[in-house]
Amino acid sequence: MSHKILSGANALKIIQNFHDNTGEDDITNLEKIVGTGPLYPEDEIKMFRDKIISEINLSKDKVTDREKQRVEFQSIKWMHELLSIDRDAFRDKGFWIWMTIKYFKEYVEWRHASKDNPARINNYGLRPTGSYDITENILYRAWIRLKIGLDETLEDPFKYNTLIETYDFWQSFIVRRDFASCENIARAFINARFVNNRTKEKQLYRTIGRNITALQSNLFFNCLSEQDAEAIIDKKIKQSEVA
Repeated sequence: MSHKILSGANALKIIQNFHDNTGEDDITNLEKIVGTGPLYPEDEIKMFRDKIISEINLSKDKVTDREKQRVEFQSIKWMHELLSIDRDAFRDKGFWIWMTIKYFKEYVEWRHASKDNPARINNYGLRPTGSYDITENILYRAWIRLKIGLDETLEDPFKYNTLIETYDFWQSFIVRRDFASCENIARAFINARFVNNRTKEKQLYRTIGRNITALQSNLFFNCLSEQDAEAIIDKKIKQSEVA
């Protein structure tokens, strides 16, 4: 399947125009198609966008940070229900930037803008230089939570990635870390946090998260089996508890 992308430099121009209410924000002449085969279906993206906007409109009278988190976490379910999963598109940073800029600018602003200031550039998944900072992108982080946290063996498959109070855990120690792409180690960490309830305390899971990150410099996580990953997390928890 082919898909559309948008460069960081062009995305910055569109965001600036959007914030300033000046210039043209149509990206038709800036987007590019990469890959082969049928084009990723934009009608699905539009349905996903409309679902989020509808939810935002329902909550417009109670826009607290907790409510914003709730809608963001709910978007994980809608992404699963409405979007086709395409590995080539979903591992392409340019695809997430394109989709965000074309269809979800209002959502980014609602989620991240303050009373006096618009959303920051990094909230779109970009740096001021025009390079990608994709782990901060609102749609990409929902995808990582879905990819890592979905457990279809549970009565509620989204049990572990729609809990609002776990935002810090997910963003700081799954989405932003390189081992987010190493599903066995990430799932072992999630199991320790949610299933076995062994790392509920913020200080403890932060310590373990830092230790796992340090360990990654000496160990290739992608080679780990599920059992090996569970053993590593267990060892780190015991070491942290003793310390």
